[in-house]
Amino acid sequence: MRYPGRVLNVAMLLLVAGLTPAVRAGDGPDELEQNRRLLEQARTDPQHEARLRQNLQAFLALSPDRQELLRQFDRDLHAKDPATQRRLAAVLERYSRWYDRLPEKDRRAIDEAPDAKARLRLIKDIRERQWLERLPQAERDKVEAAQGSERQRLIRELRQKQRKRRQEWQVALRHWPELTRPAPTHLAEFPYGVPTYVNEYLRPLLGPREEQRLKNMEGRPGLAVSIVTLADRHPVILPGPAKGPSHFKDLPAEVARGLQKLDAGTLGRLREAQGAWPAFAVWATAAARANGIKFPRQLGPCRPEQFAPPVQQFISQRLTGELDAQEQKQLKAAEGQWPLYPRTLLQLAAKHRLQVPAGGARFDLPGPAPYWDRFRGRPGANKAAAK
Repeated sequence: MRYPGRVLNVAMLLLVAGLTPAVRAGDGPDELEQNRRLLEQARTDPQHEARLRQNLQAFLALSPDRQELLRQFDRDLHAKDPATQRRLAAVLERYSRWYDRLPEKDRRAIDEAPDAKARLRLIKDIRERQWLERLPQAERDKVEAAQGSERQRLIRELRQKQRKRRQEWQVALRHWPELTRPAPTHLAEFPYGVPTYVNEYLRPLLGPREEQRLKNMEGRPGLAVSIVTLADRHPVILPGPAKGPSHFKDLPAEVARGLQKLDAGTLGRLREAQGAWPAFAVWATAAARANGIKFPRQLGPCRPEQFAPPVQQFISQRLTGELDAQEQKQLKAAEGQWPLYPRTLLQLAAKHRLQVPAGGARFDLPGPAPYWDRFRGRPGANKAAAK
């Protein structure tokens, strides 16, 4: 069924204002009675009634074919369940507003498309063109210079980056009071997970001078700047796979059920971490262990033989020979526990100035990215971290 732009605009007017008996003339007695009640209700609101009359005139001005098209459209829509009706009406409204803002040339091309498939392809092309026009100049030039599969790869990556950024800002808006408060001056005052991240993941990667600088910032206003600067300088790449459990549905069923019964604060933080590996799995594991929820299986590799061959060889041929007896016991005691084992592996490698083979996944500071972005690029940021 084809819906030219003009018909869609009238359809939106009718949907927003409420359908009239004239539009639903093909309905049965029950539907007509319902429409009469709606009309009586509308007459109590002069503005609503005026909109209905205006929309009725717009409907009557259409050709008989277009009128029947709208009637069928209305019947199809109202055959859906209420939730689907609301969703489709919202989609129609967004499309109508987008269509109205198009240049006449683009609107004509959409209306004259030979079939639905060609029309959809044309709409996608127009939207992609508009998206490219909104990109920063450097990114736009890069996409326009690429061809074929390379161009599509760049577009996918940029779109994923934008989606992630939108999601981060949605999280940030839920934490707006926290984002606008002065930065904490003590590590224990930071949002959930930050002390754990700093003490267990970041600190072991720091050199002696950096560690002392971080200690010196405790109790001072520049602590947040120092943390984010050091985290950027020493990204935590957790040894293991590049992808893993990042949603509740990826967890063992009994674990997911147990976590979803936890307090609202913990559950909210886990929901905010969804979509990020290994962050979601790390915090889900921590919450589960803190509340006595047992895992039937670990969420990541936690024994030497479970890693990729380069990491296995690194452990057996390079790292083990550098460890003293106490460190070997420490690594052995961590076996069978994730993320403890890969974290210990990372810590011991850093201690002996060894580099774990490339691979794994980046584990960033917990919390919405805008929280930390406000501490980046400040005048004297690197100086604060170096003091």
